[in-house]
Amino acid sequence: MDKCKKILSQILFYGALLLIVAASLLFFLQKKSGQTLFLFDRTLLWVETASMQPTIPEKSYILAKSTSAEAVQVGDVIVFVCRDTGSAVYGSYITHRITEQTPEGYKTCGDSPLSLLDPWTVQPEDIVAVYEKNLPLMTALGRLFSTPMGMVLVFALFFAVCGFVFIPAVVKTLQEQDEDTLTEEEFHRLVAREVRRLEEQGLTPEENRGNEEGGEADE
Repeated sequence: MDKCKKILSQILFYGALLLIVAASLLFFLQKKSGQTLFLFDRTLLWVETASMQPTIPEKSYILAKSTSAEAVQVGDVIVFVCRDTGSAVYGSYITHRITEQTPEGYKTCGDSPLSLLDPWTVQPEDIVAVYEKNLPLMTALGRLFSTPMGMVLVFALFFAVCGFVFIPAVVKTLQEQDEDTLTEEEFHRLVAREVRRLEEQGLTPEENRGNEEGGEADE
């Protein structure tokens, strides 16, 4: 039972660690390249503003699926590149909902009651993904990483988990080594026991050693 519990805890630990490393690497590469990178047709995106509240909270991670214009419809929340050169967000990825499809393209708007209809028309080739769901855990980690205290807490949690997984195994190994190693008191006790055994047989340690050497010579 203990062995199964240990194996399960290690699987969960390494699985979570691999997930965090993969997500962090994907986010880092996206930020460095300025492009959306997909893994198994999925990507993580950081929504900075509150324009999509309450559907997507401000400063949140979302999971989006790679798509094309042919696969989207009115009502979908899409991720697209803003091509309006007169906009302050020109060249950025925008996550808004499709409100209308026209011969010129798609009209979009945020879900917030304060959002107005976007002044641009999204072209089919500028659509890169469709929103799937929010990622509360990744959002919490992302917000933690954005502050110095958060970084300290994350690393402290990581080392605490490492300790939970590995320290019991180390302690058990040390205990097994201690069991296999004789203490000085145990050594003297064994010597005294052997001396008593020889005395009961009428031998001294020197005579016993001589008998053993003689036996070896006869061989």
